[in-house]
Amino acid sequence: MKDKKLLASTLREAGKILREHREMGSRNPATTIQQLIDLLDTPELLSGLRRVRRSESG
Repeated sequence: MKDKKLLASTLREAGKILREHREMGSRNPATTIQQLIDLLDTPELLSGLRRVRRSESG
């Protein structure tokens, strides 16, 4: 369950980053992309995603 909570929390944060980008139209897209990379490209998230996939496929 911990992994699913991490994934859900990360998706909420990604949504927040994208909403802020959309609402602040003049924001630099490169900054938004970097924020998303920083959020999503972590060993903890990738490991959690792998564990959830394994548990749901077997």
